[in-house]
Amino acid sequence: MPSVDPPQQLADRLSLSSRIRNEYEDVKELPPALAAKQLGRPLKVVLSRTQMFAMVGGRPRTKQLVGAGATKEGKLTFLRHESTNTTSRFDIFLEPAAMVSRHQYAADSISTKHRVVRLDIGTPTYMRAPGESSGSFALESAIDELAVKLGVDPLDLRLRNYAEHDPEDGKPFSSKSLRTCYEMAAKRFGWEKRPLKPRSMTRAGMLLGMGMATSSYPANFNLPNIISVAAIVLAAGSALQKRLVGMSVEDPGSPIRGARPEDVRVEGGKLIANGKTDSFADLVKRTGGRPIEERGEVKPPPDRNKKWSLHSYGAQFAEVLVDPELGTVRVTRLVGAFAAGRILNARLARSQFMGGMVWGIGMALHEHSVYDEKLGRIVTRDLADYHVPVNADVPAVEPLFLELEEDREVSPAGAKGIGEIGITGTAAAIASAVFNATGRRIRKLPITPDKVML
Repeated sequence: MPSVDPPQQLADRLSLSSRIRNEYEDVKELPPALAAKQLGRPLKVVLSRTQMFAMVGGRPRTKQLVGAGATKEGKLTFLRHESTNTTSRFDIFLEPAAMVSRHQYAADSISTKHRVVRLDIGTPTYMRAPGESSGSFALESAIDELAVKLGVDPLDLRLRNYAEHDPEDGKPFSSKSLRTCYEMAAKRFGWEKRPLKPRSMTRAGMLLGMGMATSSYPANFNLPNIISVAAIVLAAGSALQKRLVGMSVEDPGSPIRGARPEDVRVEGGKLIANGKTDSFADLVKRTGGRPIEERGEVKPPPDRNKKWSLHSYGAQFAEVLVDPELGTVRVTRLVGAFAAGRILNARLARSQFMGGMVWGIGMALHEHSVYDEKLGRIVTRDLADYHVPVNADVPAVEPLFLELEEDREVSPAGAKGIGEIGITGTAAAIASAVFNATGRRIRKLPITPDKVML
């Protein structure tokens, strides 16, 4: 038999439910944090999948103009990049898509411009690699197109215009291993097999194409994120180590008492000096067994951004198969090499790079938001209406990275951060591969069969 609440218990529950509804009416217009504070109880904000496409924003639409000129030898004489992005009537969001062109190549003259256009839509927001993801598609596609007009290899053109110093202001890069990235990825990918002439390769009745692009993203030291936390942990650990050494050399019961602090070596949870050892565990035990704590604080040097240009770099190579009759595009291989400072966790880094590259496949071939032209709302209701790459769409994805690059100017931990760079350049590399396969230059994403066939 089902349990039945006693009358008084049921009445109490109904009273509580009514009180909660009344309290909700009092706070429903407040931000969740303020509402929780006023109610004195935790609150959970839950959005439906449909609301996710309307309330939280996404990457804005951009319309970009890129112009480039070069000598017959392939030296860039000018680079012009203008971007216009959508925003709402009630707020301004700027997608800094043209910023990538200020730092990427050593052109004699560089001009960038950003505009926003107000529409009756929701406010866009930051999405993986804000600015650089969409900006790199326009810039790198233009560089590939210029290489075709000059009749030179796209990788060779990029090397001819390799920036040794930041083209915007002449500042030195804090670190830049982009040449090594080009070399690593090109060798692994087999770039030397790529013909310059489009529609020159086939496989199993499909058109085969290869393309490449440069990846880059600013390496900022801001709180809180992956590189800032590492630096703070390092600072706290160093402070704790210094304190433990000081305690041990002054402790009458320590085997290394009297040793000079600078002569103490810390290794494997032990303090070693003059051939003697004092373990952390013994030191804590002698001091009463209470935890020994230290705090760390890290602040970037105030003149760091004035002295250095701070960026992560990479190179992306893509192979595609295009059905000549249906116009369908399938990415068959992606190889990317990245220089993002010291790699603190190789397994996590590989996953981050791979995730960004897969998201780049979605950006190039699948993802598209459709707006209701009357209401200004995205009509997408769920993931059945919004295509993203699934297992069948993801080919052999191979991220490579330089584990030995360290950048102490960006972070005391030597790391730059890798959260954004994996997606930059991916869409451009895929679009360039589609051109190499078909001879059709696609400038509007996503690359769908109708655009390939027309």
